[in-house]
Amino acid sequence: MEDQPGTPGRDERRSANAVRTWGRRLNERGNPVPLIFAPVLGVLSTNIERHATAKITGGPALFGFIGIDSVNATGNGSTVDSVSGAISGGGVGSNGDIDLGNADVVGDVRPGMDVGGRPGKIIQGPNSKITGWTANLDFKLKYEVKDAVPNSAPAGNHNGQINPPSSVKTSRSGVINFNPNGNVDFPNPTGTQRTYWFNNWTDTGNGTITITAPATIYIKMNFKMSGNGTIKIQGSGPVKFIVFGNFDQGGGNIVNTGSASNLYIAVTGPNTDVNLHGSVATKAHVYAPLSRVTVNGTPGFTGWIIGKTLTFKGTVKLYYDGSRTDTNPFKIRLVE
Repeated sequence: MEDQPGTPGRDERRSANAVRTWGRRLNERGNPVPLIFAPVLGVLSTNIERHATAKITGGPALFGFIGIDSVNATGNGSTVDSVSGAISGGGVGSNGDIDLGNADVVGDVRPGMDVGGRPGKIIQGPNSKITGWTANLDFKLKYEVKDAVPNSAPAGNHNGQINPPSSVKTSRSGVINFNPNGNVDFPNPTGTQRTYWFNNWTDTGNGTITITAPATIYIKMNFKMSGNGTIKIQGSGPVKFIVFGNFDQGGGNIVNTGSASNLYIAVTGPNTDVNLHGSVATKAHVYAPLSRVTVNGTPGFTGWIIGKTLTFKGTVKLYYDGSRTDTNPFKIRLVE
């Protein structure tokens, strides 16, 4: 396999998953194999030429950014990288095709092993560059839903401690609507686990909602943030949003004052959408294996994302935080 000069930004040698080696002992090289008994017949040496092929399989599978069915980047200037030079970007993986447009990836890009009877493809624009391995996967990426939303509020939930109560409107069905300009506090003075449960979460205002970790917020239907407000995540330990319906951050910002692991967003319902769209950097872990995930407009996203499909638009920068430890070894076997 050779690099094709007509494909700028891509080195075809990076897609190789096997290597063939040749062993040659030839007269023209001056190293023929000497013979022991044949010289009595006047034959002093002979030429020998053999080859062998070794294939590499396995290796790390915990990519930083995954669209199980497909990955698609639109616009110019998108980048997938890591927050540490010691980590090679975290990589992009899919069981399907990976269309990078003109996005750059510092790390591996691994498309599917079989998409409708053919190998998955990497599609690149003229300005796209990949620094890592691009061989097709030799295994299927599989991610199961692992979080569940209760059908009703669990015993001992802390909805009644949201402060001040006048800033939210909570109906009998558990719908929470935030006052357009009010600030709301989900307090945690003891630092112990807090649980909240709502049918729907709607924030169309300009206020700040402060959530102190650790806390788990269950939303039976949809999360919608469409105003200019802010959700502020603070404290030690994760704040978890477990949502069965759509997660739509069409407006406002989610500000995580800690590391990416301090905010976990899980979307569990089939055929759902996750839309991340803010004007400040977002730090989170997003687990939505049944959802169409779109990152749009955020100047920077740090953490990791797993979606059924993954789309990142415009000039968004995705940074893997290195938290998905993967020690799955590479294996080399002789195939020929």
